[in-house]
Amino acid sequence: RRVFAFVIALVVIFGTITFIVWLVLRPELPEFRVESSSVSNLTFSNNSLVSFTSVFRLTARNPNKKMTLSYNEIDAYFYYKSDLLAETNVSPFSQGTKTDTPLTASFASAGSFVGSSAVNGINSERNKGNVGFNLRMVSRVEFEAKAWRTRRRFLKVFCGDLSVGFPSNGSSGTLTGGPKTCRVGI
Repeated sequence: RRVFAFVIALVVIFGTITFIVWLVLRPELPEFRVESSSVSNLTFSNNSLVSFTSVFRLTARNPNKKMTLSYNEIDAYFYYKSDLLAETNVSPFSQGTKTDTPLTASFASAGSFVGSSAVNGINSERNKGNVGFNLRMVSRVEFEAKAWRTRRRFLKVFCGDLSVGFPSNGSSGTLTGGPKTCRVGI
């Protein structure tokens, strides 16, 4: 019985300490926003090979008052609906408390295969003036507060329905509607 009581006491003490640390630090997820984007030279050949260049400018904000963030291995993916058009890596970075950090994700594709439904959908939307693209990012992030660190976690960022406006019969377009806030989760 004494061993069992000792184990329960340890669990209660450890849980209480963890809860107090959480109350003091109040960790919050970072915030991401797409400031601008451009898609250039969007062309299709042989009806399923896509070529383009695209640049997304984002702002990452650390809302925490007592915790810094370190981002590692940032992978970014550019989609039309659920069809992957290109992927790239973004440079790792660290953020101090209550700071904003500008990020750039540059994508390029030279004759990548995409499904005919994506080709038809992009062409149809482009003829109407706006094409909705999606941006996803996955990163390993570590929350730090002086000597206290969390284990690294996967941070997922989803910026959906980024409307890129194309002039009639144009192959280049830019983000319409102003900056767009992204969903963030762990």
